[in-house]
Amino acid sequence: MQAEKWVVYVLLVVKAFIYGLSVLWLGKLLQNIGVLDVLALRFLLSALGILVLVRLGIIKLRFQRKSIKMLLLVSIFEPIGYFLFETLGIQRTSTVMAGIILALMPLAALITESLILRERTTLLQKLFLGLGILGAVIIVLFTSTQGGSSEWMGIVFLLLAVVSGSLFLAFSRKASASFSSMEITAFMSFASAIVFNLINLFKHALEGSLDRYFVPLGDFGILSGLLFLAWICSLAATAINNYACSQIQISSVSALGGLTMVVTVIAGVIFNQNSFTLTHLIGTLLILAGSVGVNYFGGKAGRTQANEMQRGMEQKSETFP
Repeated sequence: MQAEKWVVYVLLVVKAFIYGLSVLWLGKLLQNIGVLDVLALRFLLSALGILVLVRLGIIKLRFQRKSIKMLLLVSIFEPIGYFLFETLGIQRTSTVMAGIILALMPLAALITESLILRERTTLLQKLFLGLGILGAVIIVLFTSTQGGSSEWMGIVFLLLAVVSGSLFLAFSRKASASFSSMEITAFMSFASAIVFNLINLFKHALEGSLDRYFVPLGDFGILSGLLFLAWICSLAATAINNYACSQIQISSVSALGGLTMVVTVIAGVIFNQNSFTLTHLIGTLLILAGSVGVNYFGGKAGRTQANEMQRGMEQKSETFP
């Protein structure tokens, strides 16, 4: 039996708040440690958190006799692929250009949903999706930044990040036919911890700073930020995201993801004294209208026989929420 949709939507709003606040935590962390240190330690703590939950019997993971091919695809596209491409892209483009390209994620999810999942959206859903994208672009265009010129390679990396993010949503939905949300989340954490720590260890070895690898964990401010990203963002919010992908269309999940930008803007106003202009308000209202419209007019669009089978399997193995 499929979960009540309102439960899924409430969880996605919670996820948007977590992801939106994570931008502030990430910004503060990057003032003290490098990007690779953040990624490596974040997912190391995330993986350790999973092991603790398993040890305490809070969650159960059953990977035996199941093909992990789909989980490998999920992990390759996000967090590994998405985070790497996003970081490389943001480093090489202006903040405005990065924001506009990343705002295309719902459109990419719509295309991926059609090509890979063979699910369809209604015309009204498409129109409201465009409305949400327009709102995100307006917020980015009228936000004062210190971004520099946009390089072509940076644009390519950001486009690859968008593609990776949309493919993650699609394969997470497909993987939910055999794995629970927490199993998908756990595998993502383990894979990311291995990959990012191997890369970071190599970097520290070249720099001759292996003895300082875990030094950031001794700073309470850095540790608290890493724990928020690892346990609240990478575990709780990602589990919500994977659960939502198993219950509703990924275009709907992606459309509600626009709320993350709204939360980030509001958090910036409250905590960093950023300005909030009329254009920010207009963009916010467009995103909200787009998010509500895409999901309200979703109806039964995109449901296939395979999706019906998927729900039955999900009910047997689901451990979240």
